[in-house]
Amino acid sequence: MAKVSKKWLVGVIALLIVVVAAGLVVKKKQDLAGLAKPAVRPTPVQLAESYSGTVPVTVHYLGKADSLVTADISARITSNILAIHLREGDTVKAGQLMAELDDATLSNKVRAASADQRGSASTLAATESSYNTQKASFDRDEYLYQSKAISQEAYEHAKSALDMAESQVKAARERVALLSQNREAAATEQSYTRLVAPFDGIVVKRSAEPGDIAVPGKSLLTLQGMNQGYKVIVQVPQEQTRNIIVGTQALISDGNGKMEAVVTKIYPALAANSLATAEIRLDNMPFQLPPGSTLGVDFILQNVQGVVVPTTAVVKNTTGAFVITVTGGTAHPVPVDILGENDKQVVVSGIEAGTSVAVGQENQLMKLMDGIPVMVVVDGSEQP
Repeated sequence: MAKVSKKWLVGVIALLIVVVAAGLVVKKKQDLAGLAKPAVRPTPVQLAESYSGTVPVTVHYLGKADSLVTADISARITSNILAIHLREGDTVKAGQLMAELDDATLSNKVRAASADQRGSASTLAATESSYNTQKASFDRDEYLYQSKAISQEAYEHAKSALDMAESQVKAARERVALLSQNREAAATEQSYTRLVAPFDGIVVKRSAEPGDIAVPGKSLLTLQGMNQGYKVIVQVPQEQTRNIIVGTQALISDGNGKMEAVVTKIYPALAANSLATAEIRLDNMPFQLPPGSTLGVDFILQNVQGVVVPTTAVVKNTTGAFVITVTGGTAHPVPVDILGENDKQVVVSGIEAGTSVAVGQENQLMKLMDGIPVMVVVDGSEQP
């Protein structure tokens, strides 16, 4: 009986503990419900004011600036390279010696041709002397024949001898001319061992060293012309050739400054990557950059008038585009239609000029749903 009483007492105590705990939980909930809810802190935003204006609609691509005149200097004969006198960055004048090839074999060829030419000249002199002698003899025989002093047979024999002497002179002269041409050809070939600059320029690439074998068509040096004009080459999608044509205005930028230019040529064939090529010619290298520099090129397709806002004020999603206006301390998205844009400005319809719109990163603007409290920030300080 005592054991039963003890178990009953333990059960009663446990039940009391559960009841007290439940009461404490209920009271805590009631106390929390009576507390004031914390105020939602407004989201800070920056504003920009829309205005009526004209915006150039542009498309942006990368271009490569280069000299208008570029040449790969290569040998016209196969020979060992003895010397290359220039390296990248060196400037040259037209006619300046750039590289030398081994000319030993060609020098021997020139000497042999010169000796042959001298020998043929001596032969020509001898045949001309023989012809002059034969001519004088024929003139005497012709006089005697006309005077009936010699027979016709003797006259014809003298005439035949003169014709033979004349043909020998002609053959000797032809051989002299041929050997003279051979010597000039050998001398010209020897001159190919000295590679000279075809124009004033700067060396942008050296592709060989002394001891290498120079072969026709293999570049030794790459030379770019100086003060002969420059070009910016831009590759664009082929469908843009309907918009980008000769005369299209462009803005060239190096990231710091901009300069105006116009398209001077559209290449008639697509490049290997199926892109079209636009060329902009310039008198001077843009921004004094070295040849081969990459530049930003914005082609101006048209000018659009309307209400202008910064690009950082427009949010684009699958349903369209909108801007965020602020009224009574809350954000309100307003749908707009984009009429034209460039990298900094957008022309829209759907709002009036003078409307203040929120600006910022697109992912931040997308969080400003209708009715969200906002706090305008000006120069880093919040405004009521």
